Amino acid sequence: MKVADVVQEYWNESGARLYDKLHYIDSDLLKHDLLQQLRLDRESLILDFCIGTGFLTSLLVESGYQRIIGIDINLQMLLRTKQRLIGHVGAWRRVEPSSG
Repeated sequence: MKVADVVQEYWNESGARLYDKLHYIDSDLLKHDLLQQLRLDRESLILDFCIGTGFLTSLLVESGYQRIIGIDINLQMLLRTKQRLIGHVGAWRRVEPSSG
């Protein structure tokens, strides 16, 4: 079984929902620390590689960042991202795993 297949199977729809419930951290504190480390103009283009359910990207969107591209190999995670960020500008795409 390929790694991509394992990821798809493990992070199925219920797995993606569960993942969102695991964020027990202080979102405001994380957002503050993330922005301090990021130090990018709000017009910068940001790539969120392995976006998952879009949790970190949602913190950036709340802070005024709009040019964000999020990619992930898992369709269920991306569907959660689209639900979380509905109405926000961005590109959320699934990257097909290579067959090799």
